[in-house]
Amino acid sequence: MKTFETNPYRKIHSKDLIMMPWKNGGGMTTEIARGGKRTKNSDWGWRVSIAVVETNGPFSIFRGIERTMSIIEGNGMDLNSPDGGSFTLSLFKIAKFDGETVLKGRLRHGSVKNFNVMVDRNLFDAYLEIINTRTQVTSSVGPNSIVLIHQVKGAITKIKHDQNFTNLAAQETIVFENNKLIEVQSPSNSLLAIVRINKKHN
Repeated sequence: MKTFETNPYRKIHSKDLIMMPWKNGGGMTTEIARGGKRTKNSDWGWRVSIAVVETNGPFSIFRGIERTMSIIEGNGMDLNSPDGGSFTLSLFKIAKFDGETVLKGRLRHGSVKNFNVMVDRNLFDAYLEIINTRTQVTSSVGPNSIVLIHQVKGAITKIKHDQNFTNLAAQETIVFENNKLIEVQSPSNSLLAIVRINKKHN
């Protein structure tokens, strides 16, 4: 786990990642990064993680938290609520829902791997993009924003910042904040998750 407050950017290697149990004890998650101050709802203001779901079961409850999630490996899962509402989360589709929502996940055909972004909704907004094609993306990281780029798998992705290049290999992450202009150069056989977290003006 890494916490970011003032550094303009930081690279996280796969060896730095920490596995921990789900809040409801039903599985394990790999935390990539967390940040923001401790709040009444959690020990963090935002958190990014990856979880492998191998069995059907309930989602953990996170009060005051907004969740953004995408399946990055597997054949999808159905999310069902007690009131009869349901939706299907397929590969690379983005879902956003309140952490208080009571949901039960049902796997479609085998286990899935989820990329998760959670933020305290009173403090932050979060946006997630999954990229699985050759692309070049330019993004501005303002004084109230954090951009996290995680390479799920594939060939080296080049990240240009401050006229320098940083290579990102599979299972590596880079986090930017504090007035950066970054350019992401992703090859055709890579899979990236790009997260933008904006601080709210309360």
